[in-house]
Amino acid sequence: FLRTERKRVLLAANKAEGMVDSPLLAEFHELGIGDPIAISSAHGQGIRSLIEAALADFDFGDDAESEGSGGEPDPDAPIRLAVAGRPNVGKSTLFNRLTKSRDAIVADFAGLTRDRHYGQGKLGGREYIVIDTGGFEPTAESGIVKEMARQTRQAVAEADVVIFVVDARAGLSAQDHDIANYLRRLGKPCLLVANKAEGMRAGAQLAEFYELGLGEVIPVSAAHGQGVRSMLEAALDA
Repeated sequence: FLRTERKRVLLAANKAEGMVDSPLLAEFHELGIGDPIAISSAHGQGIRSLIEAALADFDFGDDAESEGSGGEPDPDAPIRLAVAGRPNVGKSTLFNRLTKSRDAIVADFAGLTRDRHYGQGKLGGREYIVIDTGGFEPTAESGIVKEMARQTRQAVAEADVVIFVVDARAGLSAQDHDIANYLRRLGKPCLLVANKAEGMRAGAQLAEFYELGLGEVIPVSAAHGQGVRSMLEAALDA
């Protein structure tokens, strides 16, 4: 019935606690109305992402008003910071640190964040908006990984500055190179942030990340807050 109505439909799979990437959701693709969005109404998991997806195609006029009649950006509008990187490098932990919240669910495995999330913060008198994203695989061609890549590209397009997060402990990866190539082509202001860098100095231990061609490597520990303030100051001045 819904397919014949020619209206946009979101397929929400409720009571999906702990079912991220679960094969139990695969059967719902048989309905032919897109990827199921896993949520838990009882616990609030996935609800924000569902609402954002539902409202994605609506224009509420905020952007038009902020840009003014001449289409110029509003200088008083908060700076938008997109946090991007491959899976499980600590993007959501950094998002929570920057927004002083626990809005992003954090766990020590990849794939937990799929959609982009928004949060607000303030440093001194300067307001900013942070956009958290799922693991970014620029070359993904199908499935949920492709959708996650699309969400990340949208976040980067919306942002004034990109915070590209890599894993200082795991080291440089081919996926980091793919993301760096994509960001260099865009030419948007970008900070290269090496997370999980507890006890590391911006020297020999992080030297390999200079291969990405994105300038200085900024070591931080999102979990402990080390280096986050100076990184944020650099992002707001970029």
